[in-house]
Amino acid sequence: MKNPPVCYLSVLVIFALFLSGCANESTGGEEKNQTKKFSVGESASVDGMNITVYSVRYARVIDERGEKFLAVTASNGKKFLIVDMSLENTDPSRIQVINTMLNSEVSDSAGYKSKPAIPIMGALQKGLRAGELAPGETRRGEVGYEVMEDSKDYVLSYNLNPVHPAVQYNL
Repeated sequence: MKNPPVCYLSVLVIFALFLSGCANESTGGEEKNQTKKFSVGESASVDGMNITVYSVRYARVIDERGEKFLAVTASNGKKFLIVDMSLENTDPSRIQVINTMLNSEVSDSAGYKSKPAIPIMGALQKGLRAGELAPGETRRGEVGYEVMEDSKDYVLSYNLNPVHPAVQYNL
């Protein structure tokens, strides 16, 4: 080959065109799949899972295990938002893996987002633990997020599978 840079450039251009086509496809799909927001007490079904949010509570300090080294205090200007929820595997043919640390976040009306934190999860007596769910199995527990103290209108987003839109709850 006399012009290897031309070959490389051609491959890059084809790859760029391919990616731009994927981006346009993705944007069109998002417009069609408007995410429905559920309320506390409702169950949502997506990708072989039922997700239910039972209640929400707030705290400045979490010390539910009675051990000093596990207690956590919210940072200045923040509070803990604690969600009691369950996940049920309704797919009879596969084991589902849950991980609230990776799959969930809480956002507020100002656009701030918060992921669950290990210290908060360790301080909760009934923390929702990650792991596998066999067909028909349900796991219930609490997930804690540190949020701005004066924020309003919280939304919990739980995304089991990047192919599907996240399940969202108005908290």
